[in-house]
Amino acid sequence: MLILSAEQETRIKVRALQLGGDDYLTKPFWPEELIARVEARLRRPTVDRHDRVQAGGLMLDFTARRLSLDGREIELTKVEFDLLAEIARRQGAAIQRIWLAEKVLDPLRAGTDRTLDVHVSRLRKKLGPYGGCIATVWGVGYRFDQTAAP
Repeated sequence: MLILSAEQETRIKVRALQLGGDDYLTKPFWPEELIARVEARLRRPTVDRHDRVQAGGLMLDFTARRLSLDGREIELTKVEFDLLAEIARRQGAAIQRIWLAEKVLDPLRAGTDRTLDVHVSRLRKKLGPYGGCIATVWGVGYRFDQTAAP
């Protein structure tokens, strides 16, 4: 989501991005810049009406809970699939580790945001050359980065 606003305070921009915005453009702006930002957004992977994300040869089907890489299905644990799904659904957005831990880890087990880091490491290994699509955002968490796809 691209946010156009006259608000130029940093705290407002940060909050808008934290709430799900992918980009923030303040007024006044040049039409060429707006077009370039929209084109950049369109190059990112998208969730289609079939509830899937595709980035190069990576295909994540949320409904079927399947991951395929270059046409080959990859087996994931429940936590690994949920983790990848939450990151991929918010392409380009930095997602906090603590939020991900609360969302994907079993609440009956003693898991922390550091436990999540172990799951991310294992998931990256399973993704092989696509592992770089899960980018680390230092001090925050993770982001789905399509540009890292081979």
